[in-house]
Amino acid sequence: PELNRMSKAGLWGEMTSLISDEMLEKIGVIGTPEEVGRRLRERNSFAARTSVILYDESGDPDALPKIAAGVHGEN
Repeated sequence: PELNRMSKAGLWGEMTSLISDEMLEKIGVIGTPEEVGRRLRERNSFAARTSVILYDESGDPDALPKIAAGVHGEN
């Protein structure tokens, strides 16, 4: 309810203080590109396909290929 209220008030920046890493891990995968790829593979071992929405602040141009390699078990 609190996050909903804050979103309607446009308090997007303030909302981040209410989101713990544990909560984020429930809905997403965080880590280095290599860690993310491995974690996606572990989490989605039941799926033939998975979608990735990448929010990458590392500046690493190889981030997506590293994630893909991890998903395929290549790193």
